[in-house]
Amino acid sequence: MRVVALDVIFIQSNYMKTKIIILVMISFGSFFLFSKSNAQETPKGKNKPSIFNAFCPISGEPVKPEANTIEFEGKVFGFCCNGCDTKFKKNPVKYASRISKDGKKFIGKPDKEMH
Repeated sequence: MRVVALDVIFIQSNYMKTKIIILVMISFGSFFLFSKSNAQETPKGKNKPSIFNAFCPISGEPVKPEANTIEFEGKVFGFCCNGCDTKFKKNPVKYASRISKDGKKFIGKPDKEMH
């Protein structure tokens, strides 16, 4: 009788461990999935919204109005060239932190491999 009871407890504990592992994996997966989708390209053309920053968050160079823009956390970020927007999308939190709160200064270190 004891062997059967221990066997049932062992099976139940493995089942719970599996459920917990699956829930943790889903939680982390959804965090990474949704955290990166926060940076989005903004419309091109005449109705292009005003750019928040004066300097490129990747290179520290002045923003060119004709370059692509990305909306992140309610602000439209401009870049010095169309390649920098791609890099920004990969880690928007890192690059957005390189711009001062008012958007007028570059306060980070430029990437070594930029263009």
